[in-house]
Amino acid sequence: MLVADLPGSEKDSVKIDVENGILTLQAKTKANDPGAPIYREFELVNFFRQFELSEAVNIEKISAELANGVLTLHLPKVEKAKPRQIEVKIAG
Repeated sequence: MLVADLPGSEKDSVKIDVENGILTLQAKTKANDPGAPIYREFELVNFFRQFELSEAVNIEKISAELANGVLTLHLPKVEKAKPRQIEVKIAG
């Protein structure tokens, strides 16, 4: 699981890509403050991060949720190959 704080970001401004084993997160922020603030604790800036994924992550089953400015990515692991017995057939 990966959790990223994205204050000021909406679902439509979040972009998540996986290419060549690299997970890329991008989000644009927008302040909803009416007027100019007198003081700011922090500045809202666009978000960009990249992570190299291991082969243990099942890329096809990655899912994402955005709630209250927090993005949660679920990165499930690939199922290991299960041993199986192969039936021998008689040709003829």
